[in-house]
Amino acid sequence: MDKPAISHLTLRRLVKKIMREQDSNEIVIEQLNAGIVGLPRKKVYDAVNQRLKGIVELYDPTNLT
Repeated sequence: MDKPAISHLTLRRLVKKIMREQDSNEIVIEQLNAGIVGLPRKKVYDAVNQRLKGIVELYDPTNLT
């Protein structure tokens, strides 16, 4: 959820922001369930994911000293 623009929200505004965020999350979930491809990831995240995947594949749990 994005940081609210106002430092002290009223309860009504907070609830509206939470409901708006929930609606957008439900739309994304429905799109994923329908087979619609999600938003493209940034290249930075792809690089980090590849590095983490490489580390996990090279991990040897028997060599714990």
